[in-house]
Amino acid sequence: MRRLRSLLRLLLLLLAPVKAVLQSCTTAWKAVTCKGSDISGRYAAWCTNEACGKQRVVVVPTVLKGLNNQLMRIVSDIVGAMLIGAAVELPRSIATRRGCHFQVECYKDYRHFVPLWDIFDEAETLKALRQAGACIVPPQMGQTQMLHLGQQRMRTPIAASRLEQLGVNGSLVGASGQPVRRISFGKTCCVLFVPDSTRARRLFRLVNAAFRTAPALSGIARDTVSRFHAATGGPGAARTLALHWRAEGDMSQSKHALNVSDYARGVFEALAT
Repeated sequence: MRRLRSLLRLLLLLLAPVKAVLQSCTTAWKAVTCKGSDISGRYAAWCTNEACGKQRVVVVPTVLKGLNNQLMRIVSDIVGAMLIGAAVELPRSIATRRGCHFQVECYKDYRHFVPLWDIFDEAETLKALRQAGACIVPPQMGQTQMLHLGQQRMRTPIAASRLEQLGVNGSLVGASGQPVRRISFGKTCCVLFVPDSTRARRLFRLVNAAFRTAPALSGIARDTVSRFHAATGGPGAARTLALHWRAEGDMSQSKHALNVSDYARGVFEALAT
């Protein structure tokens, strides 16, 4: 037994330099991939917020809304993080409704989740986000905190210029008055920051444009459009319009209380003018 312990101690002594070298190489590699100018977005996903020069990270939640609303929230959180100089953890998944179309009895049934990178092209999206100036870091475990102004929780929506100024002067703290490393902007949907400055409007445009559809979904969309054109005489044969039709039970029979007749009449009148 004594001989076995001696061998184990010797083995640990031999492995210690190897472990140190591996840790050093890993840290250096992360720093290089963050600061390099010609890497792909996929490798940039493994940057640490320290390597990107960020001491704080905004954790984007999965909100129980439709895809467009969820994307608006993701874009809003990324812009908010950039305004206060924080890194970003994207959600691992996107919520989706149970397949019952838009019936009122199930339109809030978000029990299914789809991986984020099944919807968006991971490599292209991360590359574009990095080019826009965002620091995207891998999702981590850990508690988040809401931002406070003194003793009061920061209320949203808030002007982007105001948020940026609060970040610059160090006014954004946790409930205890101490700096927050892992920030949550809450689970309210959807746009939390009003783009009232030239910089904020630019960031919103860049970040929104960075999200590229996953190749599999792009293929489905192209096939759908091709079949539509085949049924209508081909591209250019007729003017087409994509309309987000809302006269369904989720809008007319819920608290939204949409008047379907008034809605349809308004749509037809708008199309006729």
